[in-house]
Amino acid sequence: MRKTQTSGFLVRGDVSDLNKEYYGVLKDIYELSYVGNGKVHLFKCHWWDVAHLGRGYKIDKYGSTNVYNHCALNTNELFILASQSEQVFYLNNMVDKDWLVVVKTNPRDLFDVPKVEGDTPFNE
Repeated sequence: MRKTQTSGFLVRGDVSDLNKEYYGVLKDIYELSYVGNGKVHLFKCHWWDVAHLGRGYKIDKYGSTNVYNHCALNTNELFILASQSEQVFYLNNMVDKDWLVVVKTNPRDLFDVPKVEGDTPFNE
């Protein structure tokens, strides 16, 4: 990985605000194992402050989201399910040195196949 780029993730907002995006970086991964081989993966996160437009994040003239590198979100919710996250990259903003540009990406080998009504994963 290059020093000009950092891998991270985004999580879409909750039921009250589905358009809100929360940006973070991974701090740790936990695997919870249950009886019967059930497993759940949790990500422990550091969140950028997206609660304060202009101070914690901003939208630049190109429509890209930037997060302030020195401003963490004040939250007690440090964990997410791995399945809730989407991958993003953070690039150094060359004009504003303390800001990171968020670059959304689609993972390779992941296809967004539309659901057909009545279809189940094991439909024959």
